[in-house]
Amino acid sequence: MKLRLSHIDLSDSKVVEMIQELIVKSEAICHLDLSWSSLSPQHMANLLQTMIEHPHKIRHLNLSFNFVGRDKQEVPKPGKEAP
Repeated sequence: MKLRLSHIDLSDSKVVEMIQELIVKSEAICHLDLSWSSLSPQHMANLLQTMIEHPHKIRHLNLSFNFVGRDKQEVPKPGKEAP
């Protein structure tokens, strides 16, 4: 099943935590589209960490057109705040 949450402001940390929980608990979702969702580098790092910990859950993840930084800012490690 595909879940599309694109073009929605998902920048709240609680919302990202809910998506992480959905990744862990859902047996049906295999495609997740979070493009254009105002996710920060920290949010994306946390989501990707969840996917690493549960590698057989999501087969396709779209994070295009979210903020990944500029001026060569380092993407923070999961669970850490950006400087």
